[in-house]
Amino acid sequence: MTDGLVAILDRMFLDPEYVTLARPLFPGGCSSPEIALTIAAICRTAMEAEPTECFYVELSVGAVFGIRLSDNRRVALKLHHPSAVHRELAAVANVQRFLYDHGFPCPYVLRDPFHDGMRTISFEEWCAPGE
Repeated sequence: MTDGLVAILDRMFLDPEYVTLARPLFPGGCSSPEIALTIAAICRTAMEAEPTECFYVELSVGAVFGIRLSDNRRVALKLHHPSAVHRELAAVANVQRFLYDHGFPCPYVLRDPFHDGMRTISFEEWCAPGE
């Protein structure tokens, strides 16, 4: 998984704007290999599964990674900007879970948002953009 993510990030980082967007999310180092190792460690710790494929990356104020895990789940790993308020992200997850439970078409929240000391992280089931 890390090789594929490194290749995606290397292409993205040809545009210096993406490097600028990544810096606040990865204060420990924002080279492509460092980010790939960080994402793999987050998946192992938070989802108790190895990431096997990265099939989507979006960087903006935060980041979204489409990841296939070793147990075959496809998840959206979301990294929220350090300025994001954890309490508000938790409230959003609760509303999203309520909507999902009542039949609204939205991704299922797999893990409540948590802070790892540098950023807030959340996991949802993967739904392709626009689904």
